[in-house]
Amino acid sequence: MLAVYYQRQYAQTLQRFESTTIRIYVIFDYGNGSTYRRQHRDTLALAGESLLLVTIRLAKVKYDTYAIGVLVVSIDGIENTKTKAWLWYHWDDQSKSWLLGETGPDGFIPRNGQVLIWYYTSFEPWPPSPPDPPSMAMHEGCFQGCCGK
Repeated sequence: MLAVYYQRQYAQTLQRFESTTIRIYVIFDYGNGSTYRRQHRDTLALAGESLLLVTIRLAKVKYDTYAIGVLVVSIDGIENTKTKAWLWYHWDDQSKSWLLGETGPDGFIPRNGQVLIWYYTSFEPWPPSPPDPPSMAMHEGCFQGCCGK
């Protein structure tokens, strides 16, 4: 009888927890192509949590705060230079391409199942070339299992 009670309590707690979290896919590309990508599949984030907070949990991040938002200046010890910087993109399923982030990472709230990448790249010329697309194995594995799609 007591076991049934605790099982029910556990199930209710799990249901409440799952309604407040999302699952996303975060990639770090250190500027040398997909061989040097660090991938975090099935990353749990709180619903409403910014990309900046998720990134801070996954990597060593340094950033500067300005009136218009945050600029990431270093990830895992790799710092921005006069010609290279950390930029973030999100994968667009309709166009099958990476879209450059429209805001600072503190102003972007990921959606459940979203694929995001931090890309260390040259920003000369502007706009910079986007990163290589996610591999099909990675993409299918993410969308058919880890991210709940």
